[in-house]
Amino acid sequence: MQKLNKFRKNTRKQLEILAPDYDENINQANGKARDYLIPELLQNINDCKFSQDQKNRILNVQINHESKQMILQYDEIGFDFENVYSITSLGQSSKHDEREGEKGLGFKKVFTLFNNVEIYSNDFYFSISQKENTIPNWISDKEKIEKYYVPGKTTMVFSTNSSLNEIAKQWVSLVKGAYVGTTLSPIFLKNIDEIHFNDIEKFYSKKEMEKGYIFKRVNVLEAYEKTFENIFDKRIKVAELKSKLKLRKKCKYMTSQEKEDYVNKLCFEICIPTKKTSNSGYFYSTLPTGNKTHTGMNINLPLELSTGRDSILEDSQYNEALFNVIFRTDNFEKNSLFNISLEQMKMENPEINIINLLSQDFDSFKSNILKSSSIALKLFAQTRILSSFDGKQS
Repeated sequence: MQKLNKFRKNTRKQLEILAPDYDENINQANGKARDYLIPELLQNINDCKFSQDQKNRILNVQINHESKQMILQYDEIGFDFENVYSITSLGQSSKHDEREGEKGLGFKKVFTLFNNVEIYSNDFYFSISQKENTIPNWISDKEKIEKYYVPGKTTMVFSTNSSLNEIAKQWVSLVKGAYVGTTLSPIFLKNIDEIHFNDIEKFYSKKEMEKGYIFKRVNVLEAYEKTFENIFDKRIKVAELKSKLKLRKKCKYMTSQEKEDYVNKLCFEICIPTKKTSNSGYFYSTLPTGNKTHTGMNINLPLELSTGRDSILEDSQYNEALFNVIFRTDNFEKNSLFNISLEQMKMENPEINIINLLSQDFDSFKSNILKSSSIALKLFAQTRILSSFDGKQS
């Protein structure tokens, strides 16, 4: 930890010389930071690994308005040095798998509101400040360690000089269920069993959430391979798709085997409410991209996003390849992987009329598509199953 601290301090000095507007640019790069602060934290917690004896994950959140602190404590295997390096970094990510994360920028959204965070996890006790958010500082205060460190859990203590009223309202909405399915997809709460906030009796329950949604997770390459009957065509097409998917920028930092493993694990996920809703779903890449589906469904795709992770990169070759293989209807006899997946969801959930749940108003759906410049949304609209919203086609 001392060596990392020294290395980061030296790097910081060079940054101040070479990039004097560094802090300002990082804050701008964080996009809609305060709106996405809770989703970002929950995404990180949802991605954490369990220890061998852990089966449930409970997140306890406390906000003290007098001390202006927010405390998160949750079950997980705990931090290792790689996690410390990653969370304080801007140039690397420890997520070389199907999980999404870009260069430590996501967590740094917290510094648009908080000026300091302390982390107590797995015998790592360190703090990161707003002013020096790449430099970990070891905590040796025994009183603090005894207060916050709990084996098998991670505790994060966020401190600020600002009001925490808005953040508190968001947590209250979440535990009461109103926050789920609007700016935060249920897809990213499936590894968190319960969320408790302050002394509020009501709490978020994964069991209750799952009663309101149906999910489908699809491995892209596995589903793509199943569409080909001819073995020769399959090998050529799959090899071509893999080469396009390996164009993703984060793949530049991977070995050949890591790239292969990464594209083999790429999945998209569909989340549909079991009751009709007036809320529009979103395209997600872990966090909302700002692109609505104009239906009740949420769709999570492993996309390349803007630096602030709040909009889809339209000029990405990787994104184009991913959109095409999932949504284009001219690949598989006027069908698509997305459409095939929805039809499977219909068969797996015969008691639910999925088509009836997808959109409140077909005319407004078509109008929104025509207005949109999003490639993703236009390809999404081409899927055959969505053309049946008006009941005229099957």
